Amino acid sequence: MPVTYVYRIWKESRSLKKFGIIYDSDAAEDLEAIPNSIFIVYKKVDNCLKDLWKANGSKFSMQDTVQIGVQLLESVENLHSTWYLHLDIKLDNILINRENKVVLIDFGQARKYLLPDGSHCPDTGIEEGGNVHFASLNAFKKQTLSRRDDVIQVIYSLMCLYNEFLPLR
Repeated sequence: MPVTYVYRIWKESRSLKKFGIIYDSDAAEDLEAIPNSIFIVYKKVDNCLKDLWKANGSKFSMQDTVQIGVQLLESVENLHSTWYLHLDIKLDNILINRENKVVLIDFGQARKYLLPDGSHCPDTGIEEGGNVHFASLNAFKKQTLSRRDDVIQVIYSLMCLYNEFLPLR
């Protein structure tokens, strides 16, 4: 595993601990030792999407872009079903595993948007939208970010893959 991914996974595990989620891929025998904990174990991934994009001449075909987009939207939908926003979707945070499946990483800016009773979390007053090139306009306006802003980041990522174009550059 390249050093950059080890750092990312360490950074991500540190961030996930804020949400009460523990990541440790080497602790399979310890899973029963920590009650009421959630473990995330990643399979080996080969490349981040940004590396593939650069290796491909900074342009993907429409078919590849659509296939990545469908999987990415499904990943975001699954994340949103757990009441969390990612808020930092960009090419560096999208990995492709050996089965050519999309994996989202880096939940350092993720935050809960719904409470268990179904009401929205109170506004913290601090809104960050991740990378400035992929952030939505709401992030620049310091407005409360929502699921829509994650979807906008997905769209900007796909635009970058296909067109080498980002609307806010």
